[in-house]
Amino acid sequence: MSYQLTEFPVAPTMQRMVDDILNKSINHYASALIVGWRDISYNKIFHNLIEAGYTNIVLIDIYPPNIELFQQQKFAEVTPYVLDVRKSLENFGQNSFNLIVFSQGPEHLEKNEAFHLINSQFKRMSTYIIIETPRGEYPQDELYGNEAEKHLSTWDYDDFHGLGFITSPGEKEKHIIGIWKKINS
Repeated sequence: MSYQLTEFPVAPTMQRMVDDILNKSINHYASALIVGWRDISYNKIFHNLIEAGYTNIVLIDIYPPNIELFQQQKFAEVTPYVLDVRKSLENFGQNSFNLIVFSQGPEHLEKNEAFHLINSQFKRMSTYIIIETPRGEYPQDELYGNEAEKHLSTWDYDDFHGLGFITSPGEKEKHIIGIWKKINS
């Protein structure tokens, strides 16, 4: 059986990692950090992690109304916090999470800021990292009063590969999905 983290299937080269992350009969993972949430369309990841047996799921988002809306979803397994990912990750220690998901997030940061965050924080904190972002130019200004929704950078496959991720196209090849796994994990 093949597992899915999001609505989009991934390339076969990534499928083994996704199966490792979600197959509860072989899965030895219990903790995940989800960075950013906007509406219930983002809930598939929570359902999948809970079904896979994750018991410690942390959600962080910079925009308080997003966290307030998320709390209405009644996911008892998820602990939500209003935190700025750029300033708050030092509170989490080495190997704090088995999985970090930063879906539709890197484009909201300056590219050098996102690279630093991924290399110096995410890779220190987790066994697996999954990132999804629009591919190429995708202009967006603030939405629903949230200034953090503005797109500040563009991404392509070379950016992911330079960070050590394997990649797969996302929805209609308009997005890129990347997975990184810590060596010896």
